[in-house]
Amino acid sequence: MKNPKLVHRVSNPEKTNVRPWNSVCASCDRVHSLKGWHKPAPGELNHSQITHDICPDCIRQLYPSYAHIADQLVTQASAHDRRRYL
Repeated sequence: MKNPKLVHRVSNPEKTNVRPWNSVCASCDRVHSLKGWHKPAPGELNHSQITHDICPDCIRQLYPSYAHIADQLVTQASAHDRRRYL
């Protein structure tokens, strides 16, 4: 049986803050959603598939020599697809 909430999220991603696959920063545990990187609200990740990533802030802090890459991702995201990188 299909989960109606999941079907709604997959077919209408612009109508929800949470995507079916959510990136979680491996360092600070912030979640990447349509609103950008933020601390997850209680229950926000229920029934979501989780994958790990590193948020731009942690790239800057943990890998200072790669900070320019984080800056490029943020710049590209604002110019193209804000939902993917922020």
